[in-house]
Amino acid sequence: MTDETKMTDEKNTPPVYEVRAGAIKAAVWANEAEKDGKKWTNYNVTIQRGYKDKNGKWQNTSSFNTSDVPKATSCMQRAYEWIISQKKEQEQ
Repeated sequence: MTDETKMTDEKNTPPVYEVRAGAIKAAVWANEAEKDGKKWTNYNVTIQRGYKDKNGKWQNTSSFNTSDVPKATSCMQRAYEWIISQKKEQEQ
């Protein structure tokens, strides 16, 4: 084993948790890591807003309207709380 940290590839892995508020969605991604024989999970959060384009097709953006900010804040807070609960479970 080397000193390098090994992490899993999240490209084809679904999020481990999602939370929505209207058109806003936050997704939590888990990345397993290992260094010097110690394993742990790193969590990352992505957030996006869904909308229909002029052709009626659903698209996603990371740009938010003023009215989206409270919903985005709520999603991020709930994602954070979920991550903290997972870390507490791992420590037990």
